[in-house]
Amino acid sequence: MRWLEIAVAIVGVAVLVVSTFGSSRVFRAGSATKAAHVAEEEEWEALRHDGSRAVAQILALARPGFRLVTWRGDSPNMAAAELLIAFTDSDGENHRVTLRTFIDQELLANFSGGRPLPIVYAKNQTLRVAVDRDRTQLEIPSTIDA
Repeated sequence: MRWLEIAVAIVGVAVLVVSTFGSSRVFRAGSATKAAHVAEEEEWEALRHDGSRAVAQILALARPGFRLVTWRGDSPNMAAAELLIAFTDSDGENHRVTLRTFIDQELLANFSGGRPLPIVYAKNQTLRVAVDRDRTQLEIPSTIDA
């Protein structure tokens, strides 16, 4: 009977190690995705007053594989989303850009392919683009008093 107890203990330790490793990978992947999507909001803050405005066309909307949903601003249901957009800048150049941002789950239908999307952009050394939150609703404000 002693060998059975040892075998069960070894299997238990193996399961613990595998589950710990797996959950840490999921956490790291979620953190990296969240950081990439938060960067777009910070880009908008930087471009908000000095950037050029345009209207892009949404070509596609995608969600990351593990469908990250988090609490951002006033909304508990902000879904990570990737928008493939196309727009023409003030110089007449055409651009295709992927924006990674958070959109309230209830508003995702408003970002389907073919719809217009107000953006703000700057062309310095690199093209910087963000959703123009002054003209586009990405978040439904919470009515819950905290």
